[in-house]
Amino acid sequence: MTHLTQEGARLVAELSPTRQALQEAQEFSRRQAQKLEALQPIEQRNGVLAAQIADKDSHARALKEQLTAALAQAGGLSTQVRDLELALAQSQAKYEAQQGIVAELRTYLVASERPTGG
Repeated sequence: MTHLTQEGARLVAELSPTRQALQEAQEFSRRQAQKLEALQPIEQRNGVLAAQIADKDSHARALKEQLTAALAQAGGLSTQVRDLELALAQSQAKYEAQQGIVAELRTYLVASERPTGG
């Protein structure tokens, strides 16, 4: 019996660290489960935020395309405005030249209608 008692004591001594290790592993597992549970709402929020970011990115791309189109249109309008300004300046120059000719013709007609004092 002594031999069995010694063998039992030896087995209990070997089991004690194993039990302690098992308890520590179970406690570690519980803590990890708690942490995982605490992370689940964060993960869900992360998913919501990722979807919102994707939506905002899509909207930003659409706005960028609109801006590009508007800038292209503005560039075309700027060219058209420059062309019209040039045409206006040319028309004004012609008008002023014609006004000068009209003034000269008036002067000539007025001078030719006067009786010559001869």
